[in-house]
Amino acid sequence: MCDSRRLDGVFAEDRPEVVFHAAAHKHVPMMEWNPGEAIKNNVFGTRKVADAAHKHGAGAFVLISTDKAVNPTSIMGTTRPRALKIEDLARDLIRLSGFEPEVDIRIEYSGIRPGEKLFEELGFDAEKMDKTRHDKIFVGRLAPCEMTRVEANLSFLAGFTACQSAAEVREALQKVVPEMHPDATCPPPAVVQEPSRPALPSEPVLAN
Repeated sequence: MCDSRRLDGVFAEDRPEVVFHAAAHKHVPMMEWNPGEAIKNNVFGTRKVADAAHKHGAGAFVLISTDKAVNPTSIMGTTRPRALKIEDLARDLIRLSGFEPEVDIRIEYSGIRPGEKLFEELGFDAEKMDKTRHDKIFVGRLAPCEMTRVEANLSFLAGFTACQSAAEVREALQKVVPEMHPDATCPPPAVVQEPSRPALPSEPVLAN
């Protein structure tokens, strides 16, 4: 989604009326280790998709994001607006697989990884959350932001896309997103750890 020419070709050919944008770097610890990539992909990649949607006349642009974007503590969360509750998602996935949560498959809380939050929030205190016909879907409404300010913030962040210092990127993101509160008690590890193997149906499903 960072390839403007490819995006332009896809939108010119398919002419979508509604765009659901969910693409992003979503691995929380990986973004703590590669902070410049989070800005490059999650911020500027999203902008390129939005620009292409606008250029080719899409009627609506829906950004699908994460609970980690509400009062974020991580680089991944700060570079992605909006929310999804992980416990509900885990239970839904278990049921869709033909099992019953806590009966056939236990949900265990394994603790937080670098950049993870200890609790989930679906909206800011200042955000008006409107109900929809679906009891698990809400519409959040924040105060509008002047486009000149958005452009200035993006220009500022552009200087950090190649930055390898997580501390410098966090400081830059905090200037743009004052709601960001990094968790200093859970720093990113110095080396990338090998991921654990996926749990089988007979084993507990782990949820952070």
